[in-house]
Amino acid sequence: MMKPFTVIFVIILSLVSIDSKAQEDNYSYGRNAVSFAIMGSTPILGFTYERVFNPKWEGELGIGWLSGNIGIKYFPFEMKTSKLLPHIDLNASFSPLYEDCFLCFGGKGYLGYLPVGLSYFGKKGLNLGIDAGPASTFQDPPFLYAGLRIGKRF
Repeated sequence: MMKPFTVIFVIILSLVSIDSKAQEDNYSYGRNAVSFAIMGSTPILGFTYERVFNPKWEGELGIGWLSGNIGIKYFPFEMKTSKLLPHIDLNASFSPLYEDCFLCFGGKGYLGYLPVGLSYFGKKGLNLGIDAGPASTFQDPPFLYAGLRIGKRF
């Protein structure tokens, strides 16, 4: 069985091919973002780098307190500034904190997270995001999990 990181990495590489059409867009909201994250794709605290592939898809890489993550986001409506943008995510993270840690949900070090959320891209580069949804360590039943991001788009 493929590990969650491998599956998501292959999906992100596939989306990069879509990027050539997206270069025609002016990306007034900024194609890149660096954000401080609380929970969500990181177990406790961390930083994420987000890259827009086209007006409906975005990839995410993160590093947190003893953790790493990779993910993709789908926006059913085209991304725009100064609007609430709903999205669906698929994230996989790894951390030794997920093992033998009640606070961090147990498991073998992997956490899969499939949230829905809202993002806001401000005109001056503000990047806000909140999401919630089912998560799993692939050993226990799924549980509700949530995350918050605040950062800068450029």
